[in-house]
Amino acid sequence: MTLIASISNPSKGAHLIGDTMLSNPYGMTLDQEVQFPFRGNINTLVGERMKFSAVRHAQKLISIRDDLCFAWAGSADVAYHAAHFLRGQLPPGKPLTKETHWELTERLTQNDDQLDLILLGALDCGTYFITSNVTDWTLDGEVNFRIGGSGRESFFQAITTLEPAFDNCKPGWPDLLMTALSYNGAAFLDQLTNAARAREGWGGMIETAYWAGNSVKKVSPLTLFFWSAIRFEETKWALALLPMFIHQYVEGESTVSVSWHLPSKSVLLVAAPSPFSTQTGPIAHPTHYPTSRAIHFIQFDHSSGAPPQRAMLPFLSDAPDHGGLKITFDGERIGCPIRGYWRTFQGFLPPGHEFARILEWPHYNPAFDWIAEYWRPFR
Repeated sequence: MTLIASISNPSKGAHLIGDTMLSNPYGMTLDQEVQFPFRGNINTLVGERMKFSAVRHAQKLISIRDDLCFAWAGSADVAYHAAHFLRGQLPPGKPLTKETHWELTERLTQNDDQLDLILLGALDCGTYFITSNVTDWTLDGEVNFRIGGSGRESFFQAITTLEPAFDNCKPGWPDLLMTALSYNGAAFLDQLTNAARAREGWGGMIETAYWAGNSVKKVSPLTLFFWSAIRFEETKWALALLPMFIHQYVEGESTVSVSWHLPSKSVLLVAAPSPFSTQTGPIAHPTHYPTSRAIHFIQFDHSSGAPPQRAMLPFLSDAPDHGGLKITFDGERIGCPIRGYWRTFQGFLPPGHEFARILEWPHYNPAFDWIAEYWRPFR
C-alpha cells in the first residue's frame, strides 16, 4: 500500500505526489530492515502493531519518458509490468494522440483490482490524466485532487488543515507548485510524527513531480529544514534553526534521501529505485547541499502553555542558494544568518509580535528541539 496524489487546476497545471514505502499487508516480516529518514528501521520502531510491515523503498512516481509520468499504488509486480509496458510502447518521440490515450486506458485498467494509478502526460491537445481506483476531491472549489493508496484519507486530513504562506514565491514559479510542495511537506511531517501512518502502510520519502511546459520533472534537489520559534515574553519570540536537515535528490533512476542529525552525529542515506534502475553499487554521499528548493518547518511554542502550532514555508529559486536565505553545512554544523529569516517568518506571528532573540546551534537549549521527541520509538 502507499500514497499517491495528483493536484491540478485547469489554469495552473498539474502535479504528482508519491511516497516510497513498499509494504506487505499479508504477513509480518519485522526482521526486514527498512530505514526511514531520521527514523531508522521503521519495522523495529512501530513493531507488531503494524497492519503493514515495510518491505523496502521504491519510487511510486516513475518517469516513463520526459513527457509522461506514472504514479501507482498496490501490487508492485503489476505496477512494474505496466511501467515496462509503457516505456516499450511509448519510446521517445512517439506522439501521444487521443488514440494512444484510449489504448493506454484500456490496457492499464485491466488490473484495476490490483492497482491504483495516475498517469500524467501531454496529448497533442493538452495535458491529460488516466486514472483508476482513485478518489476525487476538490478543495476550495479551485484545486482538484485524485488520491490513491492506503494513505488517502490521512493525506487529505493533513492538507485540509494546512495554511501555507506563499509570500516568498519567486515570480515565474506557478502558485500550484508552491501548493504542491506544501502538501508534500504536510504529508512528510504527518508520517514523521505519527505512528499511525506507517501502520497504514505509507511513508518514507515524499516525492513531487510537476508539469514544466513540455515535460514532467521531479522537484530535485529538495532540502527540508526544521525551526523552533519560542515565545519568552508577551510579544517577543526567539528563533532557532534546529541542527538537522533532510536532503532529497534524484541520482540516475533512483531517488535518494540523506538525513543529518548533528546532536547524535548520525547520517542516514536511503535510496528508492525505479523499475528501470541499473544501480548496483552503493550511492555516494553528496558533497554539496543546495538550498534553492526547500521546505521550512516551524513550530511555534507559546509560553502560556497553549498547544504549539506548526507552519511551513516552501521556497523555490533558480539560484544555487536562496539569496538572503542562505544556509551552509560543513558536516559538523549548520550555519545560517538567522536574522535574514526573521522577516520571512514574521508573517506567522500574531500582530504586534516580533522576533527578538537568536538561539544558534550548538548553544541553544535542547528543550526547544521539538522534533527530538520523535527519535524515540513510536508508542
